[in-house]
Amino acid sequence: MEKGRTKKQKNLSYIGLIKRSTLHPKHYAQTISEFSDPKEALLFFVANFSLGFFIRICFNGISHENFGFFFLGIDSLLLSIPFLLLFLVVLVLIFYGLSKILRGKATLTKTLIISSYCSIPFLILAWIPLLGILALLETLLILILSFQVINQFSIPKSMVTILIPFLFSILALILLGLINPVLNNIFFF
Repeated sequence: MEKGRTKKQKNLSYIGLIKRSTLHPKHYAQTISEFSDPKEALLFFVANFSLGFFIRICFNGISHENFGFFFLGIDSLLLSIPFLLLFLVVLVLIFYGLSKILRGKATLTKTLIISSYCSIPFLILAWIPLLGILALLETLLILILSFQVINQFSIPKSMVTILIPFLFSILALILLGLINPVLNNIFFF
């Protein structure tokens, strides 16, 4: 038997995990809370990101009738994976710190595993404008349910653990969006 997964969990294929995350978020949260292999979780995270990015690249190439987008997209994918992993590590540290402040029971490894597996809806569907927003909301729901399980939290505590970093991320993106045109005018005439 593989390290980190029970026999029941091994029977869940990649497609099975995607379906369960979409159709049964509460069951999915319970299932992934039992996983224990961080390497497998990181690989799963990168695979989801790569799949979503690849689909977006294909649609961009088809819509512009230019397959040069495909090769440019592959370069962008390879360059963005380290930054995505760095973002994941920072996010996990924030989630872990907040859960410890709220007296959560989860370990840092378990927080990493949960955060990686909760990425399915958003990383695969973020490129579709309206569906991307719904996928983000579903990802937040799965994170909240999963953190409830691994930290033995109530739903409000779990929501605080997830939504505070999310709201700060949104605020940071808005500020960067407001600052970026100013910086471009100052430095790039």
